[in-house]
Amino acid sequence: MFLKLLNYCILKHSKYIIKKEVFVYINFDEFSNLLKENITLNEDDCFKILNKIINNPNRYVGVFRITGAKAKLMQNISQSNEIMFGNFLEKIINKYLKITGYVNLNNEIQTNGEILKIDQLVKKDNDIFIIEQKVRDDHDSTKKRGQIDNFLKKYNHVKTIYPINNIVGIMWFVDDSFKKNKGFYHNEISNLNKYDRNLHLFYGKELFDFFELPHIWDELIEHLENFEKQNEDYSYDMQDFELSPNILSSLIKLPLRQWSKLTSDKAEYIKLRSKFFPKGNAIQKALDERKKLGK
Repeated sequence: MFLKLLNYCILKHSKYIIKKEVFVYINFDEFSNLLKENITLNEDDCFKILNKIINNPNRYVGVFRITGAKAKLMQNISQSNEIMFGNFLEKIINKYLKITGYVNLNNEIQTNGEILKIDQLVKKDNDIFIIEQKVRDDHDSTKKRGQIDNFLKKYNHVKTIYPINNIVGIMWFVDDSFKKNKGFYHNEISNLNKYDRNLHLFYGKELFDFFELPHIWDELIEHLENFEKQNEDYSYDMQDFELSPNILSSLIKLPLRQWSKLTSDKAEYIKLRSKFFPKGNAIQKALDERKKLGK
């Protein structure tokens, strides 16, 4: 049996004691480590953020920027964390599907020179499931047509690749507390299903009810709640620029053009350095290393 026995729950029913086996698919430690790994800024993330700052100094220190430079930086990091959390959810859902017997198929398909990436493309028996996974349905209504068209394009192309399989298309929004465009998506999918298509719209637990795996959703929610409780002080933000090894490494890796901008005498870059590198230690260390490397 692929599931690991965790413990027994004792349930009282009338005069009897009923023992119910409780299983875990992914234990909390593994879940927590994978989540931290995916939401912590790494060297590549820091390099991208540093370049963004250099390319747009006035977004951080401009006279019409009412918030401070570090507040703007935290906004960037927050947006980055949202993206990374979405990527984590794709990975963890894929892991759950694999554990329960679904087989991964190549989720990058090419059509007319365009590469389409599918969030989840899995197979079980003769059924192939294409899942377009979004964290929440809260995007601007002007984007909803593009969302459904993109989903349908992927679905139709998968049907051409696997003509003998039953292709099931699912648009799934993980957070069921956001349903801004549900009416639109429901109507579109209902109309499309009139033309020999097998499409579904799900929010939250509905996906796992469809797969007859409701306990996965319960475990996912429990793990996320426990993570929040145990990591209230977990730092998602970037370290002090002067002390961060990732920032130092990024400074050393900067192309000459970017380095020249950052260290120039232009007013916006002088102000930028005063906000993010007030002591100048990281800049000096990077300069020394760049000289050694002949940069």
